[in-house]
Amino acid sequence: MSGVVIIAVTIISCVAGYVINANYESKYQEPAIIWSAFALQAFFVLCMLLTWPNPEPTTWFIIWLILSLVSYVIAFIMCKSHAESQHAASSDIWLAIIAQMILPLGVALVAIILIAMVLGVMGGGKKKRR
Repeated sequence: MSGVVIIAVTIISCVAGYVINANYESKYQEPAIIWSAFALQAFFVLCMLLTWPNPEPTTWFIIWLILSLVSYVIAFIMCKSHAESQHAASSDIWLAIIAQMILPLGVALVAIILIAMVLGVMGGGKKKRR
């Protein structure tokens, strides 16, 4: 995937997730994001991205992929029930779910970019010519 695409997806998902969460919080005095589920989602997506198949999937990639999907399903259920308990409008419930789904992806991509930058500065990305 192109670096520009990764950076664009990162910025869009982080900004959109933050704005949706802030708007929801201003309406209902509680954030749309379930932070415990968010932490698990971001961790599992980060681990999945770190074991990205190149060229073929590994066992760890499959494990992290399954855990990511399970964490997303659990977060969906938790976020929906939380929004319904606040008697949120139907459109706000879906916006809360969207924020819960995209913000962890953006945070995981930010972590990947930071890891790549640190490795690049430390010389981990290139071999020195002699």
